[in-house]
Amino acid sequence: MEFNEETWDDLLNLVEMRKVVPLVGRALSLVEGEAGQTVSILSMLAERLAGELRLDTTRFTPGWGLSELYIETYRRREYSIDSFHYKLRKILEGCTPVLEPLLRLAEITDFRLFVTTAIDGFLEKAVTQVRQTAPSSVRGIAFAPSRPDDLPPEFEATNNTVVYKILGGDETFPDWAVTVEDILKFVYALQNEKYRPTCLFNILKERHLLAIGCQLPDWLGRFFLHCLRDGPLSLQGTTCYLVENQADEDKTFASYLTQFSQRAFVVSNNAEQFVSELRDRWQQRQGRRTPPPSPVPPPPEVSHKVFLSYCHKDQGSARYLYDFLTRQRIDVWKDNISIEMGTEWDLEIKRQILDCACFVVLISKATNEQLEGYFRREWRIALDRRNMQAPGLRFIFPVLSARDVEMPDDFRPYQYAHLDDPDEMNSLAELIRQAQQQFERARRG
Repeated sequence: MEFNEETWDDLLNLVEMRKVVPLVGRALSLVEGEAGQTVSILSMLAERLAGELRLDTTRFTPGWGLSELYIETYRRREYSIDSFHYKLRKILEGCTPVLEPLLRLAEITDFRLFVTTAIDGFLEKAVTQVRQTAPSSVRGIAFAPSRPDDLPPEFEATNNTVVYKILGGDETFPDWAVTVEDILKFVYALQNEKYRPTCLFNILKERHLLAIGCQLPDWLGRFFLHCLRDGPLSLQGTTCYLVENQADEDKTFASYLTQFSQRAFVVSNNAEQFVSELRDRWQQRQGRRTPPPSPVPPPPEVSHKVFLSYCHKDQGSARYLYDFLTRQRIDVWKDNISIEMGTEWDLEIKRQILDCACFVVLISKATNEQLEGYFRREWRIALDRRNMQAPGLRFIFPVLSARDVEMPDDFRPYQYAHLDDPDEMNSLAELIRQAQQQFERARRG
């Protein structure tokens, strides 16, 4: 069917009725390249990983990617497959995301459920950043055969937003889909009664699907769509919208879609341009203009780092806290992002605590229940340093991950912030900036 003004009108009607679920592909996962240009995350990962593994890619066929690197790594046996996944994650953590297309998509607040085939977590970051809500209101869920998480049954009765990573992510590492064989494994698990996310599929079966930049091969797209629809496409009464960057390569899949779906529209348009137009048309309907950008805090006078201490069971909350402070122009040191390959990590962590301007400690049920852990060594180093400082200096800033978390005795003397309280978190950022400036003046004096 032709995608025209009437189609736009119908799509926007469905969006406003919250009857559309975006299926967001990897074409919208963009990062800054070496020369500052915008590039695809997949091409960046493949090029950097090939360099890390010292693989000769000249004999690969054009269009090679992570699947070819995986096979070559397995054949050479110089690195284990576990090392392949570990290096891939470290490269991913070091990339600088270009979030603008995803931010525009997140501005369409009638979308409350996003399904993504990307593993990078960029979409969840964009949704959280745009909607400025507490961590509990924007939730990321990652599916994997080893961890088949589903939507909460009460999801539709809430106003929460969920970003569902259907091919895994950092939460399920190394069980994530980075090669074609991985994707096949995930698709098989999604069809298996034992693993399939039933609540998710029940919602998708009743919703209209807007697939944007998924870049799946034709044969794989058919299997994948069958899983998401939980049955044959020809028996579904809902609409499928397909927006792709690579129109020529997707012609076969588009033909299948239009032939077997009762209602299907194929948009031969750039995925980024489509998202921009969709956002603009939606805002016009709301009687809104594009909101002005949020005021950016002025850069601090100094850039002395802030050390973020956390228990590794709290990766999600720690990442949220890291992203919040980074958006506030605060230079944060976080172990799994800041430690370079080959560094003696124990010595580096100790050096960073002894040299940082502020020590931000994330307190959770996990830190209170775990009697042994490396984070307790970090606490001891920080507390020892605080005991040697002048009384007026602010150095330790506790953050409680939830309302029912108790403060450990070590940090009871210090005022804390709740991670789910925007006002307290904004105050925390301002106090940290003041402490950085105080730290600089003390060093100069």
